[in-house]
Parts: sequence; C-alpha cells; structure tokens
Amino acid sequence: MRGRENPDIAPVFASRLARDHCERRPRRDIFADACRRPSHRKQVRGISSQPPEPVKENPTGRTSTMVSGRLDQTISELIETHKVELAADWIERIKAHPGGRTMDLIDRDTLTRETRALLEALATGFRSESYDNIEHPEFAEAVRLLKDLSTSRAQRGFSPSETATSVLCLKDSLLNILQSEYGTDPERLHTGIIVMNKVIDQLALVTFETFTQVRETLITSQHLALEHSTPVVSIWEGMLLMPLMGIIDTQRAQQIIENLLDTIVSTGSRVAILDLTAVPAFDTRVAQHIIKTVSAAKMLGADVIVTGISPDAAQTLTKLGVDLSILDTCGGLISGVAAGYQRLGKEVRDIGD
Repeated sequence: MRGRENPDIAPVFASRLARDHCERRPRRDIFADACRRPSHRKQVRGISSQPPEPVKENPTGRTSTMVSGRLDQTISELIETHKVELAADWIERIKAHPGGRTMDLIDRDTLTRETRALLEALATGFRSESYDNIEHPEFAEAVRLLKDLSTSRAQRGFSPSETATSVLCLKDSLLNILQSEYGTDPERLHTGIIVMNKVIDQLALVTFETFTQVRETLITSQHLALEHSTPVVSIWEGMLLMPLMGIIDTQRAQQIIENLLDTIVSTGSRVAILDLTAVPAFDTRVAQHIIKTVSAAKMLGADVIVTGISPDAAQTLTKLGVDLSILDTCGGLISGVAAGYQRLGKEVRDIGD
C-alpha cells in the first residue's frame, strides 16, 4: 500500500497545485508594492515622505562670494575714510598718464572738486544692495556726475579715450587702498578687486557712450551749419573778418582755410581777422590748424590777425610749448579791427561832437 498511488487523489492534488501557482504574484511585484508604502519607503530607501522645501531665490539677483563681512559696506567705508588721499592719488595718476591733456586744459582745483564729488557718489553707490550694478538707484548720482563730466570734456575738445582713461585711473588708486587694508586676507582682497573692476569698467563705458553721443551731436550740428558757422565778412575794403565758433576738427579746419583763401583771392583783401572768442577748446591741434591758415594766407599776400584767445588758452598753449611767434595776435576784436586799419594805412580816431 505504501508504494501504490491512489488514482483518485492525484488529479485533485495536481489541480490545487496549478491553481495556487497561477494565483501567486511575482516577488518583484510584492517588493514594488512595499516600496510604494510610505512607511516602507522610509525604512528601505531612507527618503522622507514630506515633499522637499522649495529653493528660495535671492531677491537681489546677486551672488556674493564674501565669506565674512559685507563687501559693499567695506568698500564704501574705505572710500569715505580715504577720500582725500584717494582724490590726490587719482589726480596724480591722471597727470602721469602718457598722452593725456587733462592737466593742461583743466586746472587742479576744478579737477579736485570733480574727483571728490565722484568719490562721494561712489561711496553712496557701494552701500546699495546691488553694489556691483551701476543701474541701481543709489548709483544714480555717480552716473549723473560722469555724464556731466563727459559732456564738458566733449565740448572742450577731449577725445573719448582721454575721458574714459581718466576714470579708469581710479582703479590703481583703489587697488592700493584695498591692498593696504586686506593684504592679509586674500579672499576678501580678491573679491574686492573683482567688484571694483566691474563697477569702474561700467562707469568708463558710461563716459564713453555719453561722450560719443555729445560729440556726434556737436559735429552733426556743425556740419549742418558749416557755411553759417564759418562766414567771411568784408568789414572794409581790403579787410575781412572770419569769426570762428564751435569745435575745430580736421575737416572743419580744411573748410575754414578754403573759405578764407577763396575770399582773399576774390576780394583782393590784404588783411584778414580770425576771431576765436567762441571756440571752446584751444589746444595744440587747434593751434596747428590756425598756424596753417595764417601761413596759407601769407602766401597770397594777406596778413592775418588772430583775436579772442582767452587767458586760459594762452596759459595752455604756453605749457604745451606751442610756437605762436608766426601769429599776430590782439586781445579782443575791437583792437584787432584797429590793427587791421593801421595795416591798410587808415587812421582810427574819435570824431568830436
């Protein structure tokens, strides 16, 4: 009986075994269900059931690399503390820059006032939250001062590079202060240099853009009224008057020479008066243009009298070493006209009542 199979039991056992096998779920499904349960996820995967906290954005949009201390407050305090010596060092660097004419055309007192005002405005700007962005409202005064400075420089005949370079000279002055204060803290020194360079570069671009706009406006207006701005007037038989106005660049100087020489030939004049009262900037280039005009007129047999050179322009030309011995000058237009009459053999005298 032990080795004999019961034919009635075998089919029933096989049927139950097949049913149990079909109803059994795979092990990976059971594990997946367990992983989907919050309590099991904590135990198996070590992940919190709470959603992660959202990342808070920086409202200023600025990433600071400072480890300790506020860099904006630090630079602002340094500028305010060392304002006088910063201004003096800045001026010396402008003066020492090769090819610069700032010290020749602007007196030191004016330059000192400008640099100190800019430093005060920069100290205010560095106290702002976005101390590396000059579009922040607290940099508005510094930007305004630089635009005014650029406009003034353009009207006085400076080049864009001269104006921008005078601003960039501030980098070395500030660098010396940063090195003396944070020479033992390389990280803070490095960050200060980066921010300082970024701000001053932006300010230099402001001066360049403003200067270019003003210069283009001046040149365009001069070209539109070129014939009216360089008239040649016959004030007496044989005597001409040419009042000059505005900036004299190379193209305009050529127009001045051509107009004057053509009029001298057509009228047979022996005397021409060039009045420079309305010329805003009188430097080496302007002087060379005037000397060329005088030389060309002499070749045609006419004497040229130059009037209206201001005392500041005279000092500037003396500092620049310009040789004006070829020029016959008079202080004002009235004395120039009187000298012209004498050249023509005329006598100027008062007529009594």
